[in-house]
Amino acid sequence: MLQMKQIELVKAIISKLIREVKPDMAFSQHALGYSYALGEMCSMNKIPSLLITHGTHTSQEHDEHAKLEWGEHAKTIFNAHFSHTAIQSPMAKDFFNYLDNTYSVALITGPLLYARSEVKSNLIKQDLIDAEHATKKIIMHAGTPKSDRSMRPWVYETNDEYVRNIKDLIKAVDQLENVYLVIRFRPSEGLDKDTLLQLTRNSEHCGVYSDGDFSDYLSISDMLVSYSSTTIEEALQNNVPVLQYDHDDKYMHIKAPTVDHKNFKINPIYYCGQEGNLSQSIKLILENLEPIQADQAKWEDYRYSIDAELSWLERLYKYDQFKPIQ
Repeated sequence: MLQMKQIELVKAIISKLIREVKPDMAFSQHALGYSYALGEMCSMNKIPSLLITHGTHTSQEHDEHAKLEWGEHAKTIFNAHFSHTAIQSPMAKDFFNYLDNTYSVALITGPLLYARSEVKSNLIKQDLIDAEHATKKIIMHAGTPKSDRSMRPWVYETNDEYVRNIKDLIKAVDQLENVYLVIRFRPSEGLDKDTLLQLTRNSEHCGVYSDGDFSDYLSISDMLVSYSSTTIEEALQNNVPVLQYDHDDKYMHIKAPTVDHKNFKINPIYYCGQEGNLSQSIKLILENLEPIQADQAKWEDYRYSIDAELSWLERLYKYDQFKPIQ
């Protein structure tokens, strides 16, 4: 009963705001609480609204666990009662088209919320990491671990898996020459920086970094390693090759080739599901950075160009065919 009263109160507040402000359109980066009510009330009042996810979603036709988890997750961040959903990448388009039930219209906007990096000089690089590592190849690891109570333990790493995967990565980098590992870390439930440092072994070839802008670290990185983070799409938007790594070989966030040590194929993103192949996979990608980055046609399979003219905005503004709220 209390929850229903809260819902009605939220709707009343949003409805009053709409009557008084009379917005031409509305935007949100998720569909929770007031944000969900905003989308629904705008649709009921025939006001265009756009849900711009700050997450990453990919279609998983052959993985029933991932399909279920992403489908439920999308209801709070990607597939809700807004008139439109922002499609920022080809992967998002595939995922939207694969959903069984959609409440809004897909609007291809290109990247809106992804980090955008600029080329940094070695001097700037030395401001972010120790000067002794500034001339090395930089691998950045970034991830989004969840606690054991998470409702999505398949598509996100648990804290234990996150720590283990980082330990594998440190071991792999220690076997390489002239390579430095940047572990981009932010605290999460059950895992803080001190705990991570205690659980992983010391290495002169890596460091844990929590301060500063992610885009700055992305700009100095030659390669990103991750499991399923939004940082994967951000790297692809910024010409940074990606290696997806899962120690258990159970989940591939974006469909990609594994690194074939005998017949290496050029691609912006790869997958590794075996600890024993991790070091060699990294080595081969780093050795082929130039041809990987030069083959722009392959990159376009994973990203849209930036819409500097905001051409999608006019299509949103002129929209007048609203779906009924069910």
